[in-house]
Amino acid sequence: YNDVLYNILLIHSAISKTRLKAVSATVGGKTYTFTGKARSAIVKANTAVDGVVGLTKDYWHFDAEQFPRASSRLIGLKKDVIAKITAAIPKGKAARVSLGQALTTIQDFYSHSN
Repeated sequence: YNDVLYNILLIHSAISKTRLKAVSATVGGKTYTFTGKARSAIVKANTAVDGVVGLTKDYWHFDAEQFPRASSRLIGLKKDVIAKITAAIPKGKAARVSLGQALTTIQDFYSHSN
């Protein structure tokens, strides 16, 4: 069991690291990317979803036909990220946690919902 969980964490981590490194947005002529520190925080939150609490929540992983709840979770996390980064005093650290959690659910959709 521990070997399987370890491999799952490696997969989530590798997917997130690779894709986050490729993300950029140009605003007002300036290009923004995730810093290494930001990517690490997102990946940490991503892999934490597969911890003790996360493994008991089917809808965090698109398991057990939990499509409506998992979809609602993703919508909520998206709203949460946007609210945190657009707040009068942005909460980047908290937004990265929500983004990492959402990425796990998205990644699991493809591997758990066959």
